Amino acid sequence: MPSAVTYTIRRLEEELGVELFDRSGHRAVLTDAGHLVLARGRELLNAAEALRAATRGLGEGWEPSFTIAVNSLLRLEPILELLAEFHAAHPDVALALTEEVLDGAWEALETGRADLAIGAHGEAPRGITARAFGTPDWVYVCAPEHPATALGAPIEVEQLSALTAVVAQDTARERPGRSTGLFDQHRRIAVPHLAWKIAAQRAGLGVGWLPRHRVAADLAAGRLVELELTEPRGAEPLQLAWRRGRRGKALRWFLDRLDTMDLEAALLGSG
Repeated sequence: MPSAVTYTIRRLEEELGVELFDRSGHRAVLTDAGHLVLARGRELLNAAEALRAATRGLGEGWEPSFTIAVNSLLRLEPILELLAEFHAAHPDVALALTEEVLDGAWEALETGRADLAIGAHGEAPRGITARAFGTPDWVYVCAPEHPATALGAPIEVEQLSALTAVVAQDTARERPGRSTGLFDQHRRIAVPHLAWKIAAQRAGLGVGWLPRHRVAADLAAGRLVELELTEPRGAEPLQLAWRRGRRGKALRWFLDRLDTMDLEAALLGSG
């Protein structure tokens, strides 16, 4: 070993109080402690490089991390394609996705848990900029063997009170939870994700509204049946939303790319 390297290793061994190399044989080999120091040293070097890159990016206007809150009813593939494109061009910006339901998207922006929300709906809170991009086509469905199919068509809203509704829970942690499209049904089964809601209704556990683009295959195959109601669900557009006054380059990149897309077709189409 070069004398400078040997000296440095000796000093490190003295400071740590352990031997990093076993020198009893013809060639020095790493001890267990040596392997640990080598692995942790690599981690520290990588962390230091990541810190330098993040600091450099921050100085140039790039956020060190960027989180997107996505409404669970949207098609995820186009969003993943955007993330892949961004990551290829800006690998030093840490990316994250969260799945949000109802007011969870607004709260994620308000609390800083997310930098951009795709698919927020309802009235935007103060300090949040929002713009609509499309409206889901909702269908009221159940499993083909569910008793609701014997109620006739169209079904009166009063008849739904005897049925169990499957609902997706609001992901808001601090805001009061809310439900949309829910009639005066006394019995309900709450699930945390839209995928679980679809599975629960497919299993015959209850009835409820689902976005047509997410259950088109189930309807075509007869795994779910569309019910006609006397009272349709009101149209509520989905929105892109972000905190007002934010000017980071990652946010601008995503907004510019999203502006070039037909979001209603991409995120609400049957794909």
